[in-house]
Parts: sequence; structure tokens; C-alpha cells
Amino acid sequence: MGKEKKAYSKKEKIVGAIASTAILAVPFMVAPAQQGYANIVTSSNPPTPVEKITTIVIPLNGTKYIDLDSLYSSKYMYFEQNENEMNVAKGEILEGSEGILEIKAGEVGKATFTVKGTRYVPSYTQIIDTFQVIVVPNTENADQYKFDISKVVKLMNEAPADLFDTADKVKGLLINVDPETLLSVNPFNNDLVNSAPYQIEATSKIQGTVGEIIESGEIQERINNYFNDDDIEDNLKVFFINANNENIQIEARSEGEIIYGYNLIPLHAGDFDLDVLVVDHNGGVTKGKIPFHIAEVNSPPDIKINSVLAQHFLSELNNPILKLSQDAEIDLNDIFFDVDEDEIHYEVTVEQFGSPDNSTSTINLGSASKLSWEYLNTIVQGSILRIKNIHAFNYDHPNDKTELNVNIEHASYDPFPSSLDMYKSNAAGTSSYIFDYQSELGFGEESRAWIGPNDILNNDINAVTASVYQNVYLKFDAKDYTSSSLSKIKIYAHDQVDSSVLYQDDFNFRVISVEDTRNPQTQIPAISPRPLYPYQNYDSNYWAGSFHFRDFVSVIPEQYNDVSSWTFETGSTVTMSLTENVPSGTHVLFKIDPEQGNDDSGKRVFYVPYVKP
Repeated sequence: MGKEKKAYSKKEKIVGAIASTAILAVPFMVAPAQQGYANIVTSSNPPTPVEKITTIVIPLNGTKYIDLDSLYSSKYMYFEQNENEMNVAKGEILEGSEGILEIKAGEVGKATFTVKGTRYVPSYTQIIDTFQVIVVPNTENADQYKFDISKVVKLMNEAPADLFDTADKVKGLLINVDPETLLSVNPFNNDLVNSAPYQIEATSKIQGTVGEIIESGEIQERINNYFNDDDIEDNLKVFFINANNENIQIEARSEGEIIYGYNLIPLHAGDFDLDVLVVDHNGGVTKGKIPFHIAEVNSPPDIKINSVLAQHFLSELNNPILKLSQDAEIDLNDIFFDVDEDEIHYEVTVEQFGSPDNSTSTINLGSASKLSWEYLNTIVQGSILRIKNIHAFNYDHPNDKTELNVNIEHASYDPFPSSLDMYKSNAAGTSSYIFDYQSELGFGEESRAWIGPNDILNNDINAVTASVYQNVYLKFDAKDYTSSSLSKIKIYAHDQVDSSVLYQDDFNFRVISVEDTRNPQTQIPAISPRPLYPYQNYDSNYWAGSFHFRDFVSVIPEQYNDVSSWTFETGSTVTMSLTENVPSGTHVLFKIDPEQGNDDSGKRVFYVPYVKP
């Protein structure tokens, strides 16, 4: 008993016609879902037999695809098969595929298929064709199965006598012989001379994220990255043939009965291929794969709630401002972090001086996290008035940004030079630098600044560390360690009068040894004040007079503070050390205060330990 398989009932003829027309513009379809394809156009005249297919050989567990519309020059084809043979080979029309018949082999045996439909060229004609599907034994990968001549002979010897009792039946069987695979051979009598699409080596993958929709149109647009066709006029269409896969969930986008696209929703991260069918609708049908790279669900960068800058700009203060010193540097990685540990990229929006009006521009910093006036001036033409906001994002997700609105302006006060030298600590004691940050030498008007323990960021605790000392000083201590690289200490200062203002300056130290500043005449390891105070007003003339040393240098313990215990020279180097009459191994601290005796005394003081060689 034959069973007719169709897509729509008679009541659905009009809807079916509309759907079949709409589907032409939507080539990306999922298979298999519906039983048939389009309306059945009946006629009182008997159908005209055609011979497009004689025999199709399919290996066990294999699949064959036939473009019925192209083969029969029709758009209204349907098929029939015996229900009792569906366990051998079962046919389905791929949903919305414009007439692609999929035949799956279930067990070894023979099944008969009949296709019917309406051909409009050269005239309105009802047609019918009948063909055999032979499922042969197979333990290999069905897609790689080769039906060679030895298998033909074996099949003919073992088959019933009437299966190949005519020349046409034998010829139909032999058409399936192929040196490659059964997947690539088409034993059909096409009207057109046509080459099928073929897979090419992929140079890119479809990118996606777990749970985020990839629209079918995106893949259709890129199909030529994965398949080629020597018939350059062919317009390749791609269809899914494995909707129930473990990697991607496939959902139809439709209005009523009309499917206009599909959403692909990745289920897990990784690299995998998706089985597809590529059709040129001139008879060429090719099964292949499209590669995907799926990333984990992206968590955009977040803001560190313990960041001093983040707390300042996220506070409820009215127009919070950061006054950034000229040689200070903001490390954006101190403000943002990524829970997935993905590399963070940054961009900043700046306001520039202009005429007649200021202008605003966005600067992409890439993965560079260090932000300073000096750096911005190397990549932006014109003077920058302020930084207005900062965006942090992952490279693979440039539209998923975390924004921090800021107002970063140039500081009027710059309490620290670009760098200072400090002598390392030794057995004689700790090498220290005391700086009165609340004085007019600090961040602003006297007594306005306040620094807390969380406002100090020590970059290299092996070289120099900083702390607040007696509430008004910054105390920097050098370790017993030398380094040619700078030890950067970031200092934030709060304005106690205007809480909306925050200051930042970087204190950069290079730790040296008395071995680096020997007395040029005696070559004895010595201390030089010049690298400790590289200020413009402390030029060579400042150190020339001997009275200056007696004014601003003292020695601890006091017993070594007389002229017979320590000496100095004020030539090109300017050094000080203990005199020859002091025993070797003597430990002292040199206290250096170049402002001794004036109003700034005690505001920038070095304590340098010294061991007599």
C-alpha cells in the first residue's frame, strides 16, 4: 500500500503557495521537519512517466539528497513510498528547502520511491517517476563509503534475480559506481550540465558566544568562505541537516506558516563543525561542514570598588575632579578588572582646546593600560583640556563596554619631580625621605591636603615603600636593594576644603648605593646630595660654598657631627663622607635638609645611612 506524503492539506493550498514563494528568499532551512513540500496540483489526465532516476545505492546508515525541483524542472514535487519499506529507506522533504528530498538508509534491503508533480516547462504537465533505493551493508563511515566494482559484483550475485534482470536496471546500478564516495556521485539524468558545490579549506570560523543568537543570514552571507562552485553563476544555498545536535540549538523564525530565517543558539563553548547541505539548485547537492568558534558567555570588565579613583568618581559628590600631575600616570588596570581574566582594552574620550569651540574625540588605547598626559600628547594632535570618560571592554566583545564617567584635569601643583634617587638602607640604618605634603610644597594650599593609608599604592615593595608619618608627612623608606629601574609610588591626596577634588602625583625613585657616588679624588664610597634634590634652584652654585654643608647637613649620633668627623668636597660631584680618623665600620646617619634655616626647613629631608669603609 502506497502512502502519499505532503506538506499541506487541500485547505492549505493558498497558504502553501505563499510559503513556497517566500521560502525562495530564505535559503537557510533546517532538516527534516515536514513531510512534504508544496501543493499537489491534480489533473484528469494521467501523469507522464519520466526517467530521471533508476537506482540509488546508499550504504547502511547513510543518507542521500536529491534536488527534486531542479531534477524535474518543477516546484511542486512530492513523493510516495510503501510504508512497509520505510524501515529500509525513509524519505523526508527538508523543511523549506525548495524540494530537497532526504533519504536515510535504515537497514539492508530495497525500497521503491515514486515522485509526482507538475512540470510547467515546456508545458503544463503532470509527471511521475519511480526508482529503487538499495541499501547495502556497511560498517564504515557512511559518508566515506566507496561503491566500487567488486561491491557491484557481490551485490548482483546476492540480489534476487528480478532486481537486475534488465539492461536498464544494471545500467542504473552501475551509475552509482564512483572512485571517490557515494556522497559525491549523483546517479540522476539532469537536464543541465552542472558541477556540484565543493568544500574548500576554511580560513575563518563563524564566531559566537554561548547563549547569544547567530542569525542564519550571517552564515548564508559567508557561505563562499567554506564552499565553492565552478559554475560561477550558481547562487549557493545552505541548509541544516542536523538540527538535533549537541552544539547548537536551532530555532525557526516564522510568521504563521512562513519561515523567514533561523536563530542558531550555541549551547557550549569550543570549536566544532556543523553539518550542512549546500545546494546550487541546478542539480548540485553537497554535504559538508561549517566551522564554529564559540566563546564562553562574556562578562564585561567590572570596576574595582576599592579603587581610590573609582570611589571618587562613583561617589555622590558634585562634579568630582581629579587633578593629575604632568608626570603622573593612571594605571587603568587599577580601576577595572575582568572576572574571566580576559585582556582588557580601553578607550577614553577627551576634550581638546579649539577655536572657536572645544572639540571632543575618542582615543582607542588598545590593551595599553597606562594613561598620562605625556602619552596622550603622543597620539593626539592639539592640547587636551580634560579626560571625560573611560570605556573598558574585551577585544572579542567591543560593544559590551563598561563606562566610568570622569573629569580628569591638569594639576596646577606638581609636588614631585619626574624622579629622585635614594640611597639604599644598610647596617647603619634605614634610608628615608620625609616630605611635608600639607605644606605649600605639596598638593595645593597649605594644610588642605589629606592622605590616608589607602591612598598610597606601592608598586615595588622590594625597593621603596611609603607611609603617612605624623599625619602631615609622607615617609619613604628604601630597602637594602639597588635597581636601575624606577620604583613608582602612586599618591592620592584629598582636598579637605573641597571634597570633590582629588590630587594624584607619582613619586618615582631610583635606589642607588654610596658605591655609585664615590669621591672622585679618593674613590672612597660617599654620599652626594645632587641626585637627591634635582631641582632647578639647586644648581651647581648652590652646593659650591662650604657654609651650605654646615647649614643643611648634620650627623647622627651627634658625636660625629663636628668638623673632625666628616668631610665634603664641592667640586663637580659634591660628596660627603666620614674622615680618615673615624674607625672603619662606624655607623652614622646623614641628615640632609637644604632648606635648613628658612621657612621650608624640615619639609624635604633625607636620612642617609653610612658605614665607614
